[in-house]
Amino acid sequence: MTFTYDGLLGDDLQKVRHLTRDTIEDDAFLTDEEIRFHLEERGDIYLAAADACEVIATKLGREMDRSAIGLSASPVRSADFYLRIAGTLRAQVTKRAQIFVGGLSIDAKSAMRDNDDLVQPSFSVGQDDHPGTGDDADDTTREQ
Repeated sequence: MTFTYDGLLGDDLQKVRHLTRDTIEDDAFLTDEEIRFHLEERGDIYLAAADACEVIATKLGREMDRSAIGLSASPVRSADFYLRIAGTLRAQVTKRAQIFVGGLSIDAKSAMRDNDDLVQPSFSVGQDDHPGTGDDADDTTREQ
């Protein structure tokens, strides 16, 4: 089991550990490989951390409550804690989401069309006005 955390938050793996509060090596819930899996699947540290918290909650939910004289431990309560963290992290993703409305002005439309970094639409008005003259003009497999 590999574990990486130095508190400096230098990479996404450590950021996910920080967000999930899984920062103590001797008491870690997740391996580095598990966290990397969530990072690769989600591509966002907050969504990866939310998924990781749900995994931790599942692990804790499988354990039984234990009690001794004057002391008690409730994995179910801890599981609820991690599910609340997961919900909070997902809410943060929603708050960070940017809503984009295009086509509000001609200048904005021109600026978007000229922006090389902006994903361009896969269709446009008039794209089929002259068949055979666009990007697919060299496609000989197309039926006429």
